[in-house]
Amino acid sequence: MTRTRRLAVSYLVLALALAALFALNLFWGSVSLAPGAVLAALLGKGSDALSVNIILQLRLPRAVMAAVLGVLTGMGVVLG
Repeated sequence: MTRTRRLAVSYLVLALALAALFALNLFWGSVSLAPGAVLAALLGKGSDALSVNIILQLRLPRAVMAAVLGVLTGMGVVLG
């Protein structure tokens, strides 16, 4: 396996892990929500105001912030 292929596979695995952990962060919390409720809230079709508020005001900003800070920390380590 060449070095570029290994790097491509590594980046793909890391991107898939990031996506899985991001989704897990949206589903997991003190209030358990069904995947359908989370998807409906993200698409703007949620009928339950509580689940929409939990997703859009608590879990989504926290997940985005964690992903962005993780990426920036990694970039800082590589560049620093």
